[in-house]
Amino acid sequence: MKKIEMVYAEILKRQVVNTDDLKEIRRSVFEKPVSYKYFYNQYLSKLIQENKLARIRKGLYYGLDIYSDKKPRPDKYLISAKLRKSYYLGYHTALELHGCAYSNYNRCTIVIKPQSKFEPFSFANVSFQGVFNKDIDSYIEVIKYSGQNIRVSNPSRTFVECLDRPELCGGWEEVLKSLDSLGNVKVDEIQKLLKKYNKQILYRKCGYVLDIMLEHSPYYKHIEEQEGLPLINKNASELFIEKNNRGNFIPKWKLFAPFDFNEIIKGV
Repeated sequence: MKKIEMVYAEILKRQVVNTDDLKEIRRSVFEKPVSYKYFYNQYLSKLIQENKLARIRKGLYYGLDIYSDKKPRPDKYLISAKLRKSYYLGYHTALELHGCAYSNYNRCTIVIKPQSKFEPFSFANVSFQGVFNKDIDSYIEVIKYSGQNIRVSNPSRTFVECLDRPELCGGWEEVLKSLDSLGNVKVDEIQKLLKKYNKQILYRKCGYVLDIMLEHSPYYKHIEEQEGLPLINKNASELFIEKNNRGNFIPKWKLFAPFDFNEIIKGV
């Protein structure tokens, strides 16, 4: 097999490749080190000309299988996982990967450290955006997806973060209908995450929504009621889920909710 065919085969195996993948391919195909410039000019550019390789953005490519009648667009999760070394997929993207998203969105949210920022971009009708978080290692799962490892927030962190920033998940109705079928949420993990976030409003939102899920969703039946979050002090001030939107008052959590969350869940 010619070296260019070997390079092409390795790219097809990975589907989406970044500069790190291309370094590995160079090491596996060539007996002696070759420069990236030589590799690009002699191999990548030729594969592009032959419609076997396409550019997503600088340093990111996907293989085009000329032997297949089907021409699927590159997978959005594989693209997302190749944008940065240190990352995890979160918010609505995590809901999708956990198989509980109520709707499917043409958007991916990649959580990265502030120093790893990238400009949001769109490709193949999918938008890719980065969200900053200094902690990208706690409560993260590595899952096998299309034969490759992908980092995603685990169910408990997904639960907390979706309630923290519902705007990244399609709004409250989408969040609640998605969390309704999110399995393997653990209260002890939620409690530890809430300590990290240290937001009183988030603590109350999690408690309130957890109560609803315990009542309505079979995916939370493994959680015993005594494991729930402790009640709010009777002298604590009242808080709003949405600023200045009184909505419904939940006495247990001293919280104003903009909608009737129970009614939203009943409609699932």
